[in-house]
Amino acid sequence: MLLSYLSARYLASGTMSLIFGLSPLISGLLAQRLLGEAKFGSMKILALGMAFTGLGIVCSSKLSLDSDSWIGLVLILTAVFLFSLSGVLIKTIKINIHPIASTVGALAFSTPVFALA
Repeated sequence: MLLSYLSARYLASGTMSLIFGLSPLISGLLAQRLLGEAKFGSMKILALGMAFTGLGIVCSSKLSLDSDSWIGLVLILTAVFLFSLSGVLIKTIKINIHPIASTVGALAFSTPVFALA
């Protein structure tokens, strides 16, 4: 969350939201590697490729490498990777926790950090 907040200095919130659209793709790839889940089928690969291409088209006009937007891009991509990684790694823990409790815990930690940033 902290990296998302920091990237807001360099990127528009709409661009950040679109980039967060990569999280299912990253989560799926990480789940294959870390959890041994089934590989993507050809239809899923085609759909993800189309989604990724669309994301690139929409975001490309908002990003320019000659400004500081690349800093925001690196920050938000790192945030998306860590978000996806945490979602996959939480599956390895054999504990019965409600998603609301997990969300409240994450917000309790990130909100004070957001206030400081």
